[in-house]
Amino acid sequence: METIGFGNGADGVAVLTGTDAPIDSAAVGTAAATSLSATNPSFAAGQIILVIQMQGTNAGKAELNRISSYVAGTITTTRPLAYTYSCTGNDKAQVIVVPQHSKITMSGSFTGKAWDGTVGGIIAKFCNGEATIDQSLLGTGIGYRGGPSAGTGEGTSGEGYPRYGVFQETISNGNGAGGGVSAAPGKVGSAGGGGGHAAEGTQGGPGDGTGGGDGGLTIGDSTFDNLFPGGGGGAGSGNRTDQTGGAGGAGGGIILLFCQSITVTGAIRSNGAVGSNAGSGAGGGGAGGLIFIRAGTATIGTGLITAKGAAGGIGGGSSGGAGGDGRIRIEACKITGTTDPSMTITTTALPWCAGPMGIL
Repeated sequence: METIGFGNGADGVAVLTGTDAPIDSAAVGTAAATSLSATNPSFAAGQIILVIQMQGTNAGKAELNRISSYVAGTITTTRPLAYTYSCTGNDKAQVIVVPQHSKITMSGSFTGKAWDGTVGGIIAKFCNGEATIDQSLLGTGIGYRGGPSAGTGEGTSGEGYPRYGVFQETISNGNGAGGGVSAAPGKVGSAGGGGGHAAEGTQGGPGDGTGGGDGGLTIGDSTFDNLFPGGGGGAGSGNRTDQTGGAGGAGGGIILLFCQSITVTGAIRSNGAVGSNAGSGAGGGGAGGLIFIRAGTATIGTGLITAKGAAGGIGGGSSGGAGGDGRIRIEACKITGTTDPSMTITTTALPWCAGPMGIL
């Protein structure tokens, strides 16, 4: 993602608490064009926007741009779009306004808006002053959705990057994990696999004579040229009569914090959600999400920033697979602290370390 500054502070001091309510919309646009089809009455000139292809063709491609004007469902951007964004069939893209704060504080835990198949799954903030995270900033379980329980039938695969929605299959759905095959009446069903991200999810436990769902595959890399949430865990299967399979846990979301200074004494978490327990096959755990911080100074404590995969649920002899860990990247002039999993660190040759930067 292109390097820019930390915003102009136009949105003032933010006191984070409760659940995020971003200005967002499904989005459609063509590379090299300066128009984006998106509808939200709160879009306005001067706002910085993040445009991202969540699923399908060009999945993971994302860019920051600025709104020049907005009229009745059409955003005009200040710069040509770098990529094509589609919402046709399995393709799902969204645009979200990234607020430009002068300072960020917290008065309680703050949770991101969950991905619903059209929008959500992202926490994104600029701050050209100090951001103090002394409570919990949470993207846990707001990413790709886990497979829903199919009752006494076959487990459903978790959601991942190539496809929209969930499917009745045992193979991995990209980085969303497959559910188990349903068992014969009176027998124990098999469990869903864990979601994948930086690491593959593990396979769900077998039922009576049937293998568990595959774990989700790895996706993305440490450069963060592409941005992905964690994959959803697969749902376990029932026994076709009276035992239902457990739902898969959702993956962690995408957290983007671009701040002049950030201090973490509470927590920043984008973990997967645990798979559901069941009398038959249990659900697989969601994969860890993605956390990307750019800062002048980042004081982050020890293990306070996490993007961990979640455990699978416990079933009737068939436990769900665990989700794989996600990714953390911090680019700052000075970094103090550690993360779990270990972060990718960049501290040299950063444009903003040499002096103030302009914005889009």
